Amino acid sequence: MKLLDFAIQTQQRLNKIKDGQLFATFFINSLLTFYRDYTYETKIVKEKEIKSGLVISCAHGIDIFKNIIKYYDTPDLYKETNSGNSEYEENFRKILKINKNA
Repeated sequence: MKLLDFAIQTQQRLNKIKDGQLFATFFINSLLTFYRDYTYETKIVKEKEIKSGLVISCAHGIDIFKNIIKYYDTPDLYKETNSGNSEYEENFRKILKINKNA
């Protein structure tokens, strides 16, 4: 499943969950799925394919899936709206670009 589709489905489901414990459980499981399935960068090193995880800031909080949806097509706009420009924020943009081109 494409990252954008995953984020849309996840956010739609989160919007419907009223129970706090169920919300937290689903959110954490979805966040773990996001990290496991969508946050890797592949590089070729000495003719071997190496996957390395990209670390992003926790500043997104519960808006992580909203931010994925919002910036998926224009990841560079995230830089303009976010006051910082740390490696974590660059990694968020990189994740969006990698997954969009996958």
